[in-house]
Amino acid sequence: MSGTPLTAAELQTRGEDAYQRSQYAAAADAFRQAAASFRAAADSLAAAEMDNNAAVSLLQIDRPAEALELIEGTPATFRAANDLARAGRAHGNRGAALEALGRVAEAMTAYQTAVDLFAKTGDREARAQTYQSLSRLQLRQGKPLEAVTSMQYGLDAGNSPPFGQRLLRWFLSLPARLLGR
Repeated sequence: MSGTPLTAAELQTRGEDAYQRSQYAAAADAFRQAAASFRAAADSLAAAEMDNNAAVSLLQIDRPAEALELIEGTPATFRAANDLARAGRAHGNRGAALEALGRVAEAMTAYQTAVDLFAKTGDREARAQTYQSLSRLQLRQGKPLEAVTSMQYGLDAGNSPPFGQRLLRWFLSLPARLLGR
């Protein structure tokens, strides 16, 4: 005898609980089921959010191709609803999946789009974190000047950074000071 099917909200909670316990495969499965349930209820925004959550879970277990497939349409869904904060997170997650797949140029574009959206929403912390991801990718691509610039923007974008980040900000500003900028 089987019990009653779980609601979309219950599946979401199950996914969140699994994620908190670092059970990423179970989290991805629950989030995928929640997305399907939300889609059946014609709640496209909640479904897109669950697709993003599943994608993040899949990235944790090194399954970026599956993550990218899930997340591919979510930025447009959020933008259509004028939900720029979630669109920014979706672009950032898309960038992470593309980066993991080695699709560097596309990842950099996704990260930059996320940064731009976070600037519009005023989410300084998300913007700072995304700049740091962009900087890391630029550094790996042998673009140290762009990486330093992105890291500096990221540090400037964050809220009251700790001493280590303030010190790093000061060091990063030295070349510009020496050049009289």
